[in-house]
Amino acid sequence: MNSLIKLSMVIVLVFFQSCDSAKKATNADNSNTESIIMNEKLINDGYSVGAIKYTDNGDCSYTIIDDKTKSKLDPINMSDKKFEAFKSKSTKVYFKYRSLRRANRCSDARPIEIVDMQKA
Repeated sequence: MNSLIKLSMVIVLVFFQSCDSAKKATNADNSNTESIIMNEKLINDGYSVGAIKYTDNGDCSYTIIDDKTKSKLDPINMSDKKFEAFKSKSTKVYFKYRSLRRANRCSDARPIEIVDMQKA
């Protein structure tokens, strides 16, 4: 009799755990779908995807590595207040930029001006 009660308790616990896990999976699927839609929308709006890298290299301390082209970009206006939140060692971002016709500040990255930036 005692083992029958224990067995029924285990079955009830397993049942409640399985119900909860289905809700978690559904929520994860919805957030993943939303991020894919947001990603496509930003790319269609002209944003590029990249990673900000920080190095202790004078004028070229922040560079952005474009995920698609793998090119290194030197954002000359990274010190603007609206981009302060993106100054970290490694941050994935969506960004819009303009190429600049000026001398390079660093040898391996081309100068750009950031128009807009959002966290990925």
